[in-house]
Order: sequence, then C-alpha cells, then structure tokens
Amino acid sequence: MKRHNAGFENFTSKGTPWNLIWHISKPSKSAAYQLEIKLKNLTRKRLIDFMIKYKEGIESSDELDLIIKLSEC
Repeated sequence: MKRHNAGFENFTSKGTPWNLIWHISKPSKSAAYQLEIKLKNLTRKRLIDFMIKYKEGIESSDELDLIIKLSEC
C-alpha cells in the first residue's frame, strides 16, 4: 500500500490514495498469486460478489456497506 500510495507503481499511481477494504490470507505465495490472477480477471460485479461472499476479509461494517453499495451500481 505504501508503494502504491507513494506513486512508485506506475499503473496504480493515478488512483491514489488507495485504501485497503478487503483482504484474505492464503497458505503460500503461489496460492496467493493464483487467487490474484483469478481476481484480476473477474468483472467488477463478480469481484464485488466474491468479496461479499468472503466478507470475513472485510475489516469493518462501514467497508461492507461500501462494497454492498458498489454492488448495486
């Protein structure tokens, strides 16, 4: 997050500041990478539905409300 918000990553520098609203842990780096590839290939709607399905990765109820609101757009 620090690198993205500091502008070190070219692709994400235009959207700063970034806020982490959802995360999930994986047992290995390769499993995390496989999930990353899957998530990057989902449509916005399917990504939001995925986050709602695994809502234990959402930090607070405010962030859950935000994700639900995004799913209605």
